[in-house]
Amino acid sequence: MLKLELDQSTQVIGVVNARTQGLVGTGKGMIIAVLDGEVDFDHPDLKGRVVRRRDYTGEGWGKPHEHGTHVAGIIAGNGQQYKGIAPDAVIWSYKIIPSEQTQSDQGFKGADAIEDVIKDMKDGVKVANCSWGVQSAPLDGTSIWAKTAERAAKLGLVLVKSAGNNGSDAGTITSPADAQGDVIVVGASSHDGTSVMDFSSRGPTADGRPKPDICAPGENIIAAKALGGYRKMSDTSMAAPHIAGVAALILERDATLTPLQVRKILMESAKLIESAGASPNIQGKGLVDVVKALQVAGQPKSEGEQVTYTTMLKERRLREILNIGVRNTSTAVLQGVTATLISQSERLKVTNAQQAFGTLRVGTGSARDFELEVLPNGKGDPQKLSLQVTFTTPEGERRTEVHELTHESVSLRN
Repeated sequence: MLKLELDQSTQVIGVVNARTQGLVGTGKGMIIAVLDGEVDFDHPDLKGRVVRRRDYTGEGWGKPHEHGTHVAGIIAGNGQQYKGIAPDAVIWSYKIIPSEQTQSDQGFKGADAIEDVIKDMKDGVKVANCSWGVQSAPLDGTSIWAKTAERAAKLGLVLVKSAGNNGSDAGTITSPADAQGDVIVVGASSHDGTSVMDFSSRGPTADGRPKPDICAPGENIIAAKALGGYRKMSDTSMAAPHIAGVAALILERDATLTPLQVRKILMESAKLIESAGASPNIQGKGLVDVVKALQVAGQPKSEGEQVTYTTMLKERRLREILNIGVRNTSTAVLQGVTATLISQSERLKVTNAQQAFGTLRVGTGSARDFELEVLPNGKGDPQKLSLQVTFTTPEGERRTEVHELTHESVSLRN
């Protein structure tokens, strides 16, 4: 009897078990950006849930891509035979790879697409899948692709990146898998989760950081085929969308989680693939375990990661002074605390964006003034801001938390 490989991979990583236990939803209401070739918006397993968001190829829409469609099917396919990880999620297609030719590194618009996903976060996108990589970039986190991916994660986007398919040698990952921060890098396991595939790229980065972070099945995965039907594909490109789908399920369970927290939940709940040895540069923390990840996601957040804030408007004119307090609610001293205020609104410009809070002892807080300029367009509706708080833990780890704020500015309309 033929075993359905996508069904097998969902069994192997625990999605089916999590559904049986009532731990997991279906991704309903979640928006996942697929930065890839054009996703087939007419495929029966995806129909009605794919939005053609942006085209960077100049080719135009209407030429579905095998790779992009397959990736989207793993994430959100919802057919009679095969179901993806989050079968009710919505896919936004960012077309960065043309359908009729191979995309070279030169002129590649991957970084531009990530920047646009950052802009589109205001419309609800929470997760992005990047099953592509730039091989010509230095792997030290300094390329435009790595820096843009790092920025996206700092601003609250859960960005998932395939490790690459350059074989078992060390240092073979592709950018932006070398990004600093909380980008989630995924290696490929066998379809049954018992080994790491030989093609799955290994770390470390050029500056010595272990990669990948985690593994998911990437061998002989059956999912949607462009223009209908199904096909079988193998690559870390197939492993990454498993994790993107799981991240969406985690956020469906707790929408307040930051990229740092989602990445930590995934890594700390993973199970080691014994045949691959203990090197984190081969398998990261191991194979994703959806049941454990969702159990952790449903628990109260670790006190060691919590920073709270308060706001008070001190002046309301064309220039507004927003006084923001930051408090350490953890059980340890936090050092080098800084906060950066970022506007997600066309009406508000932050003119004094970053403030230092120094060292915050347990239970203590401090407040600083941030300046806003109200631009003369639109009415005085609530506007969205992000507060990015960065600090160093007693273990020397630099962490960033992103808090979403809503601020009602003055209306300048006549």
